Amino acid sequence: MKVADIAAIFPQPESTLDAAQGYYTRQPGPALRGIVEAFWLYDGYSPPHALESVLPSGTVEIIFNLAGKDLSCYHPETMQRVQRRSPVVTGVHRGHFVIDTEQQRSIMGIGFAPAGAWRWLGIPPDEITGRHVELEALLGPVARHWQQVLEAANGPVQRLQLLHEMLAAQPLREAHPAVEWAVEQVCRYPEAMTVQLLARESDLSTRRFHELFSRQVGIAPKGFIRIRRFQAALAAIRASGHLSWSALAASTGYADQSHLIRDFKTFSGMTPTAYAAIHQRCETVVPRPEQDQICPFPTELTA
Repeated sequence: MKVADIAAIFPQPESTLDAAQGYYTRQPGPALRGIVEAFWLYDGYSPPHALESVLPSGTVEIIFNLAGKDLSCYHPETMQRVQRRSPVVTGVHRGHFVIDTEQQRSIMGIGFAPAGAWRWLGIPPDEITGRHVELEALLGPVARHWQQVLEAANGPVQRLQLLHEMLAAQPLREAHPAVEWAVEQVCRYPEAMTVQLLARESDLSTRRFHELFSRQVGIAPKGFIRIRRFQAALAAIRASGHLSWSALAASTGYADQSHLIRDFKTFSGMTPTAYAAIHQRCETVVPRPEQDQICPFPTELTA
């Protein structure tokens, strides 16, 4: 099917489109709410730094290189490269990895909601945790067809529309109500959640709750809570700049400052102080919607 044929069949989705710094986002229409958090697209992204850290978010993404090239990422310590054919599914990661900005000049993707990948992909996301997997290996030839259609589309608006409708046409599976409820609570109140509390309120044993959550979200509930607390700390730093780290730890649910610093090093390879300095120098370079997951790789700023 050609691009024009798809555009004629599918109407414009009921969603909003925002563009800034060559970065476009579209919110999902009704059919994909609760499945997808956002569709995004870079068109001509060219920051002054060559490498970026991708920070953990507890979610799955699918990424298309619109230049038709492979996608690569690097281990943050060894810089060993992992190369995959586009489109690529990035599973939930427990730490950060590195990408180069050159391949982001023309790229787009799907940011799933927690448990959204379970409902759409048709496989348990814990099977791809910490991995980068070619979408074709999961869905077959349709993934290659989607890549070709998106490459041939006429600009960011049409590409985002087409990607939205491709996803909306796929059958969905149901998530367990306890998992959906628990994800919502952790995302809203990460500082107050514990696995025991979530399991008790879900009327499940801790073991059963752990199994369901891990299978459908792609990471154990304790790990997901830690990542969301880390994300809350990132947001607080971006909002206020350099803070009292002990006060930040208390407000985001950490036992103390040392636990906050430990998680920062685990998830970003940096201390909170180092992250605050990078954000202050680069907050106008990385598009704002991406700043919860992207920041310049620290070694890029040492020269």
